[in-house]
Amino acid sequence: MSSIFQCSLDVKGNSVKPDSSTAGQISNRIGKNIQSVSQDNIKQFVQMVGKEGYTFCPATFNEGERNKANFNQQQLFALDFDGGVTFEEVKDRSERYNLPMLFAYETLIGENGNKFRAVFLNDAPISDRKVTEAILKSFETMFPEADKSCIKDTAKMYYGGKRLIHFDESMPEIAVDLLFMNMSLYLKDKYGATNYKRKLREFSKATGIRLNHKDQPDVTVSYGNPPEVLVNDKSSPNSTTIISKNGKSLLKYYQINLDDSTNIKGVNLKPKTTNAHLPYRSNVLGEVKSNCRLFREFEAGDRQLHHDELFGLATNIIQIESGARCFNDYLYNNSYFGDRKHKYESWDYYLKYIKDYKPQSCDRFCPYKDTCSHGTNILSSSRLKYHEFERLSNFKETYVSIKEAEDDFAKELYKAIKSKRTGWHIIKAQTSLGKTEKYIEALKDLQGNVLVAVPTNKLKNEIVGRFSKMGVDVIMSPFLHEIKDIIPDYIWSTSEKDYAAGKSVIPYLLKLIENSHPDADLFVQYLNELESL
Repeated sequence: MSSIFQCSLDVKGNSVKPDSSTAGQISNRIGKNIQSVSQDNIKQFVQMVGKEGYTFCPATFNEGERNKANFNQQQLFALDFDGGVTFEEVKDRSERYNLPMLFAYETLIGENGNKFRAVFLNDAPISDRKVTEAILKSFETMFPEADKSCIKDTAKMYYGGKRLIHFDESMPEIAVDLLFMNMSLYLKDKYGATNYKRKLREFSKATGIRLNHKDQPDVTVSYGNPPEVLVNDKSSPNSTTIISKNGKSLLKYYQINLDDSTNIKGVNLKPKTTNAHLPYRSNVLGEVKSNCRLFREFEAGDRQLHHDELFGLATNIIQIESGARCFNDYLYNNSYFGDRKHKYESWDYYLKYIKDYKPQSCDRFCPYKDTCSHGTNILSSSRLKYHEFERLSNFKETYVSIKEAEDDFAKELYKAIKSKRTGWHIIKAQTSLGKTEKYIEALKDLQGNVLVAVPTNKLKNEIVGRFSKMGVDVIMSPFLHEIKDIIPDYIWSTSEKDYAAGKSVIPYLLKLIENSHPDADLFVQYLNELESL
């Protein structure tokens, strides 16, 4: 039974709003009672809070004391509405800006739904209080009708309710990066394209969340295993990393960059790209169509993709020239959102906002991930970049005994040696199979000249010694590095630069010999050995 989230939950329910004395008792004990909520008991938790009046605090605290200083983590976010807006209006707005609500309930003093609380679940616990407060500020921005006290206090506790008015059993989640993106869209809708970035700068100043070169909250999103430096990096006070899991193994991690007080406005924190082309040309769209069932369904309008599927698809398609235009065309052509014009406008904004996002992994969003033969994402499944390779999802690795592997290598080696075909024979073999011993044995009785190339001089010297012990006539290629300690540093330095540039060092050595350099005899010997080889 894996935990979905943790919060602080009181041990008693209430049928009426607690008085000051009872509230004090709840406050003293609630921090000590951490509730772990899983798929198995989430209905019970929602019932206890929404119908049976159990007080909860979205955060948990160190040492069991409920206060800001002891803040440990928070994954639930609650909004308290005491009038001025209906639940239907809040729900419509949350749906419009793709912030799915987990549950909502009428408060103990509410009548006919006029006072209620809405609760959202983030996709990962937030242990940085500054980021938690920025999330609350985002909700305040998008839902200005909410009680301001709940927006500002990470230690606030919420009394339970008497009637559950909403519960999504699919347990939908929000995410910090998408919350900031939709807050930006909300501000654009409310203040217009020319003024909303001023509001984003005000948000940055109030929360400390840095803005990037597009004047958007600076959040970097990636998938897979995060670099070690990003995980719990206490030495980096200007960023925090949040990691969420999708299924058992796939990780999403987003790094939230905080303001370092050197650039409050966040202008030009990152240089704008000057690349004229996107990573993939337009013809890759045809290959995506051939390889991706989800994309074919989207193009044809065979079924309505939900938001996560559309978003994952979009992060891939926007990396292709004309991909964003095609994506929008398919939305319009298939009447994806009916006559809801704002939905099409939202996606037009999303496609611009996520332009710098990395393509989401197929395992993150695609319903066909277990039946489709795919790579990491749609793009790599359709067109791998030059000199790249990756394992397909349906690849099953098989194992054999060491003896069988040794015998198989020897068999393939002799087959390659005896082959009359021209060209290369590539034999893939693991380490410690005795490969060196096998090809020495295979070559010792072979007639004619054979070239053996190995990756290091140490191994070269070892193999020459083994051939010599067997009485095999062998010549070893000379190596300039072997005399570097007895020649002047400037000669070796120049030779190294030639090697690094892929140039032959021979013209330089010939020039030194021609000029009667004191070490000319060494260079003559080296070139004679090379010529002999």
